[in-house]
Amino acid sequence: MEFVKGISLLAYLKSQPGKKISEIECKHIFKQILNGMSYLHNLDICHRDLKLDNLIIDTNNKNVKIIDYGFGCITSWNKQLNFFCGTPSYMPPEIIQKKEYIGKDR
Repeated sequence: MEFVKGISLLAYLKSQPGKKISEIECKHIFKQILNGMSYLHNLDICHRDLKLDNLIIDTNNKNVKIIDYGFGCITSWNKQLNFFCGTPSYMPPEIIQKKEYIGKDR
């Protein structure tokens, strides 16, 4: 298992003046998250608990890592999931409504 150096993205944002980051830095961070999620989806992995607490940023080089795969699962684009999981304030409506959902993009 890899040691991930850094702090949660939530802690990082809270440490910034005005709790904001520049648009350029935000683009850099967001692109890494999208690339990471794309990588996971290409491996048929659905994270199911993506939130600021589960994103670690190295404050020196601004590299972001996705952590905490406790609710993760292996799935396919056409498989319906119905497992109630995640952090309530981050859950999409279909999980809260206990409807089946597709765990990843095509």
